[in-house]
Amino acid sequence: SLIKQLPKEFKDISLRFSKIFESSKGDFWFATDGGLILMDKDLNYKTWFNSEDAPYKILNREVNDISEDKFANIWIATSAGINKIFYLDNNWHVFSYNNIQEIKGKSYYAIQNDDSGFVWIAGIEGIFKLNPTLEEVFKIPLRYGLQSLEFNPNSENKDEQGNLYFGGIKGLNVIHPNKLKF
Repeated sequence: SLIKQLPKEFKDISLRFSKIFESSKGDFWFATDGGLILMDKDLNYKTWFNSEDAPYKILNREVNDISEDKFANIWIATSAGINKIFYLDNNWHVFSYNNIQEIKGKSYYAIQNDDSGFVWIAGIEGIFKLNPTLEEVFKIPLRYGLQSLEFNPNSENKDEQGNLYFGGIKGLNVIHPNKLKF
């Protein structure tokens, strides 16, 4: 059983799995309401991340979605913001974008990376486009045709042409990242 391999802290809580994600390196990332679990391709436990007692701290233990960018960085949407996770010098590093006022401390349900390196996040206050290099955020206004400002958990996808799909409480939005002007 996978649960037997997890740290004792996980055995004491009821885990709600919200996303299972296979990275480009073949590892499996599990988003749960108890944190983020990382296992190798053979489902051997590697490490975990949460906001309290894990070896690596993230913004919130409730992880709603996972994505990967073209540099193999892992991005997570949590109930208190977003984190970027990367492996460097034989150690995991976690970076928070809670220093940016427009997205600080908000609950996000979906996260997706476009082909140009931008990160798109959706939650209960709309869709945001993050430039992680410049730490700039653009909020997509309703007048651009959004179905609503509220989006659903794990309701995102990217197609082969690079179009992004986000499902919300009143329908589906298709975003063509290269055609959207701010």
